[in-house]
Amino acid sequence: MIYAVTGAHGFIGHYVCRYLTENGSTVLAPNSTEWRLGHPLPAACDQADVIIHLACSLLKAGSDRDAMADLDYTGTACLLEQHRQLRQQGKRGRFIFISSQSAGPGAVNDYGRSKWAIEGLVTGKDEIIVRPGLVYSGTGGSVFGVLEKLARQPVIPTPNAPPNIQPIDVKELAEALARIARHTTPDHKYNLGRTEPLTFTQTVRAIAARSARRAPVCIPVPEQIIRLAGKGVDMLLHPTPSILERIDGLLALRAMETGPSLEHLGMTLRDFTGMMA
Repeated sequence: MIYAVTGAHGFIGHYVCRYLTENGSTVLAPNSTEWRLGHPLPAACDQADVIIHLACSLLKAGSDRDAMADLDYTGTACLLEQHRQLRQQGKRGRFIFISSQSAGPGAVNDYGRSKWAIEGLVTGKDEIIVRPGLVYSGTGGSVFGVLEKLARQPVIPTPNAPPNIQPIDVKELAEALARIARHTTPDHKYNLGRTEPLTFTQTVRAIAARSARRAPVCIPVPEQIIRLAGKGVDMLLHPTPSILERIDGLLALRAMETGPSLEHLGMTLRDFTGMMA
């Protein structure tokens, strides 16, 4: 099969492209000199059987977050229009949009609200939404990288949030995307991650065990205090994306029912806590 992957040079995109290539597929990964979000994919991508859409401007946004969210929305709409035209000509199979566990009508962070809005565009035949949980790898990356840094500390504040963290290895996510692309009767939406959600404390302790470190002492702290601390870090360091954006995303997660999606794909995920021990 031939895949076109947007956001191919990001954390997830890198692993997805490598997995597909190693398993005999052809991957078209337009770089920034060939294509930018908001424009149709270059003509070379017209031959792709499947589009895997990972590109996201909001992840790199600084102050003008509304404009970047709008670009993600209109940019995805542009890709879908191109995809639908090619389907009518018999040149395209599926469009797979990578959303987020944080997506939903009640999302409290920009990322979750943006992904939810874009999901509303993905409505056509063989247009598929994938919501992964916490994506992790052996080399950190993304939100998991932030949690790894926290797990190195002797004492950390932890929110009293319910169990809502559902990890999935980035390689397993790549495999799942390949199975969705090849499935004869794919579902419209897939929730992918650990079937039994973990608390923040369980997650951080499992990450510490991965490097044979002593688990940090986790002190329960009201969510408001954690958000204030994140806001203070943002004011001092101006990280992109903001720490508060990531905190809000984690605190507001709602547990997903992932069992049916994994069963439909014939997959069983590695045990995150056992692997880390």
